Amino acid sequence: MQINSGTVSDGEDAWIGFNDMLDESLFNWADGSQVEYTQWAVGQPNHILNDNQDCVLMQANVSHLFVD
Repeated sequence: MQINSGTVSDGEDAWIGFNDMLDESLFNWADGSQVEYTQWAVGQPNHILNDNQDCVLMQANVSHLFVD
């Protein structure tokens, strides 16, 4: 995964390009390829509690962990 530092301001979370829009709890990259690496924050993904959480963000703080 490559992050373009010029597109995100300091302190802003960033969408990193994967989601579970097509199949809840099955995360794929935006191009449809499988996600092979994740670095979820504790308690994530918690999309089971909210079907509207389909996109994965990399947090700007907390060691850049993933949240949905």
